[in-house]
Parts: sequence; structure tokens; C-alpha cells
Amino acid sequence: MCRFTLTIAGRDLELVSVVFFHPRAVTEDSARLAAALDTGQAAGMRPADGEHFRLLLQSRVPATEPLGLVGFPEPR
Repeated sequence: MCRFTLTIAGRDLELVSVVFFHPRAVTEDSARLAAALDTGQAAGMRPADGEHFRLLLQSRVPATEPLGLVGFPEPR
């Protein structure tokens, strides 16, 4: 989650509690990404196929269904 400022018609609109999301994010440097994730960042991650991240307001993030993957904890 982070704060994000969007400029529309020359005016800044600050959005708080924004979540960046993409269903197919990739990295080319897994060690850099792992180190970044340990600090709560996602440096080195980008959406696949030249797409863009999606931004969601934290207060509007839909509830997720459990993934049910054996050996992997459910995300929070």
C-alpha cells in the first residue's frame, strides 16, 4: 500500500492507501526482487506483455477467495 498522486487537468489528486496490482507480474532479477520484498517494496517487478499496473483504492479492494495451494500460505 502507498500514497499516490495523480495529476488531472493540472491539478494534483492525492490518493491514499493505493494498492498496485497486476495478475501477471514478472521480474528479470529475482534476487533484487526478493530483497525488495523483504523491505515491503517491489523494485524490479513489472507487468507482463508491456501492460500497466492497475491501481485500486485499499478501501475498495474486493475480498479474495482462498487459493488453496498446498505448501503455500494464503496471502493477507
